[in-house]
Amino acid sequence: DAIKKSKGVIGITPIVTDAEYLYVKLDTKVKYQSSKSGIAKDTLRATINTLLTNYIDLNLEKFSQNLYMSKLQTLVDKTDSSILGSNVDITMEKRLVPNFASAVTYATSFANPIHNPHIGHIPVITSRSFTFIDENGASKTGSLIDNSEGKLSIVDKLGVVLKINAGDVNYVTGYLTINRIKITAVDGNTSHIDIQAKPRDADILAPRNTIITYDAADLMVIQVAMN
Repeated sequence: DAIKKSKGVIGITPIVTDAEYLYVKLDTKVKYQSSKSGIAKDTLRATINTLLTNYIDLNLEKFSQNLYMSKLQTLVDKTDSSILGSNVDITMEKRLVPNFASAVTYATSFANPIHNPHIGHIPVITSRSFTFIDENGASKTGSLIDNSEGKLSIVDKLGVVLKINAGDVNYVTGYLTINRIKITAVDGNTSHIDIQAKPRDADILAPRNTIITYDAADLMVIQVAMN
């Protein structure tokens, strides 16, 4: 209201839009020469973890701030002279807050292309498991996966399909929809369903009202493996 009153122009009604948060997870594999390092392996790993965390805190979490793979790898490679090279795998994550009271349709967008090299490729969309009511009124628990052809299904822990026509995903735009469904609970008693996707491109962009961030409470959000 304050912005509308101070910035409003006669004849134009401003619309305030919430930010869309795109969470990322970093899986970093580092190759180093132990004989050249004067730092203990665990200390070096912790140092790299801290550098990556600080990079996100200082350079992202703002509008129009993109995540560039080359900058991450350069940051890691320059940590110590013993490091021979590194590879950073990025996972994108969107969060949906279910309506536990009724069946609704859900939609979200990763705002970036999703990895899908060919039909028949392994699923690149995964999610936290959740409990829902199926067409027969039965309560079932499963998670989302894609079929490499733009269709989503819900499967249980053994991979058995519980709901075949669960939604759609556009690999080019990153837009995802979940067909009308009644969700009653989310695994871990959380208030949201996190949906992960593997990005097509090395760099993650933050267009329009998208903000790239990470979950600081997730101990596995930044992983570093030393080889």
